[in-house]
Amino acid sequence: MESIQLRQDEFASVINLSDCSLTKPQLCVLSKGLNFSPLPSSVDRLSLRESIANFERSLRLTEFFHDSKSIDNSDFDPKLIKFRAKSSWTPPANRDKYLDSFISVVTSEIMRAPEHRAFGNLSSEERCALRDLSSNFNVVIKQADKGSAVVVMDRQRYIQEGYRLLNDTSVYQRTEATVISYTE
Repeated sequence: MESIQLRQDEFASVINLSDCSLTKPQLCVLSKGLNFSPLPSSVDRLSLRESIANFERSLRLTEFFHDSKSIDNSDFDPKLIKFRAKSSWTPPANRDKYLDSFISVVTSEIMRAPEHRAFGNLSSEERCALRDLSSNFNVVIKQADKGSAVVVMDRQRYIQEGYRLLNDTSVYQRTEATVISYTE
């Protein structure tokens, strides 16, 4: 009797309000909490190279513009920023030997580091369950308002509950115009 009680409490932090029945691996993954980070099965070397290149560009841009005076943006229209293509320009190397040396050492150390095979923090069943949960668009998974429970709800019910709360005139009042004031 005691072991049955322990098994029921094992997933007490997961509240399933959906019509979907959750498997044991799904409950196990959800009981780890929404801040849980699964370890990747391997390091993506291409992604790592891209991240290093972005880091190098950021460092070179900072070094290049560090003495620049602030630009007068009085005639700048922030609405136009979305129409301007993002620059991919990177300042040339060999401007600062210390920066070049730092970038070279960091890049070689990271790329040369052996790929440690970390023990995964999810079983293969849990990994599959996580994939299934993240691809199921019929449910919404949220943190409970109180406590640390994880709540699983049907998407349609979740949306209906949101509208029910918004249409509650004892809490919200409908306005005809926008009442948001912008400050600078």
